[in-house]
Amino acid sequence: MTGLDKILEEIIAQAQQNADSTMSEAQLKINDISLKAQAEAEKKVAKIEEHTNHTCKDILERGYSAAQLYKRQALLAAKQNIITSMLNDAHLSLISLDESKYFQLILKMIAKYSFKEDGCILFNKKDLNRLPKNFNDEIAKAAKAKLTVSKSVADIDGGFVLVYGDIEENCSFKALFNGHEEALQDKVHSLLFS
Repeated sequence: MTGLDKILEEIIAQAQQNADSTMSEAQLKINDISLKAQAEAEKKVAKIEEHTNHTCKDILERGYSAAQLYKRQALLAAKQNIITSMLNDAHLSLISLDESKYFQLILKMIAKYSFKEDGCILFNKKDLNRLPKNFNDEIAKAAKAKLTVSKSVADIDGGFVLVYGDIEENCSFKALFNGHEEALQDKVHSLLFS
């Protein structure tokens, strides 16, 4: 081997050593960058995970609150339907009373709602046609003043209409139920749900 070959061999060996050293340093930098990137990625993943968990928790809480609200609203609607049904049944039961009880109720209502002045009383067609014998005498006893049974027919479901000149007092069952709707609903609610 000549001197030139030795020099070339040394240059190549030195170059190889420099390349190996550069590669070693580069590998260390790659490993360091990779570790830093991995640590940064883990931090970001943890932050994203924390944000996701927080968001999921918020969504679940809002969903639970919405479900609770829906449940309360559905329960309230069901209660209201039951109360309405009970009031409708009560209304129908008044209209469906047997004649004796029906007209006894009418007399009690006349005593309660009649004015202390003369007037007339109107019934629906069905009631006018089935007024008991001597009912005018019973009306006279119950009323606070003279009430004349009118031959005119009132467009009502049951009960009566009192007329005093220009003043009409609607004492139909429907009008009485509507006029006392809130109080009746409260009573039914307390009976059923308290």
